[in-house]
Amino acid sequence: MDSTFRSYYTGFLGVENADQIIFPCKRRAEPFSLFFVQHLIATFLDSGPVISVNPELLSIFTLPDSAYQRESVDTDFLEMIDDKIIDSLNPRFYNIRMMSRMTVARSNFDESKSDVDIRVLNEKDKAQFCKLISGRGQRFCDDIWEARLHAVQEGRYFAAFQNGEIVSTSFISDIDSGGANLVVSTVPEYRKRGFGKAVVSCAVKWCFSNGYLPIYLVDIRNTPSVELAESIGYREASREVIVSGYHGISPDN
Repeated sequence: MDSTFRSYYTGFLGVENADQIIFPCKRRAEPFSLFFVQHLIATFLDSGPVISVNPELLSIFTLPDSAYQRESVDTDFLEMIDDKIIDSLNPRFYNIRMMSRMTVARSNFDESKSDVDIRVLNEKDKAQFCKLISGRGQRFCDDIWEARLHAVQEGRYFAAFQNGEIVSTSFISDIDSGGANLVVSTVPEYRKRGFGKAVVSCAVKWCFSNGYLPIYLVDIRNTPSVELAESIGYREASREVIVSGYHGISPDN
């Protein structure tokens, strides 16, 4: 594991003692990507399992650490976590997925060289932004815009335009322990045409310019998204089981 990534990762997970497996971490109770909370992240560090958990859920891990030993982050590991938390988290309000945490070093970054029209969003772009949110009322659009306005104001929200319309966006949603999490979204009919790659490249360059490690968190089943990241130099740095839900819904709802 690269030392830069390790420094970010141990801070992000709240790992303080290499002899432990279970780590209560306040970050697991805080919002992630604006609207979600990652109640639990289970992964491997130094060839051993690590479970970073919302302190409110710590009481479910009552067995000795040896009970949670596994060989790798696999389906067996995911099912073990799921069976542990199902009595403490309402299954209607949480999701459990196998995720890949990817990163890219400056030396491996293969920047998109396309002629896509990329702009940094500003506060005048709200109307264009709201066109991306179909089937919802104006108040919902206003809430989404307000939630992302801080990223817009800090110049970390990028959009690809085609015929005057936004067709793809990428922004830095969270900055934590020296790492910056990138989010990308492309209008379905414009996928696999280089727009997503172009906006993600801009977001990666922002990370490098501001001294942050670019992080790309993706469901391992989302092959197009994994391939997009790999096309500009991202590689998997860790495999994780993540239990997530909506922020604002308490674990025992």
